[in-house]
Amino acid sequence: MNSTTKCYLKKHIDSVHRKITHPCDFCQKTFSDKSYLKAHIDVVHNGDRHACDICGNMFKQRTGLKLYTYSDKSSLKKHMDAEHNGITYSCDFCGKKYKYQTQLNRHVKSLHYDITYKCKICRKTFGQKRNLKAHIYVAH
Repeated sequence: MNSTTKCYLKKHIDSVHRKITHPCDFCQKTFSDKSYLKAHIDVVHNGDRHACDICGNMFKQRTGLKLYTYSDKSSLKKHMDAEHNGITYSCDFCGKKYKYQTQLNRHVKSLHYDITYKCKICRKTFGQKRNLKAHIYVAH
């Protein structure tokens, strides 16, 4: 067993089996891990914020900033083009503009190529598969 695994196992045993918690001195909220307590104090009581070096967007937690900055360069470029450089993708059929190519593709498939997804229960149709799934979840 490596040292990282041992560390997680110890934290698990302490919090779950030994019921060890770490209370916040400001509001008495309890946490299973000291690092969670520290993050809570930084964000809630100290008002710490983390800024994106590229666009200045603010995040309460460093993890949010890390997710936002994208690990691969192509995703970052797409984000920068859409959100900060004003680049759009236009529909050749109707001229409607979209920030992302994937949004345009979805639009063209559902509106202009008439690709729809039909509910097998009530026969209602949807332009996007995710909307059909949501319908089935809510209505049936």
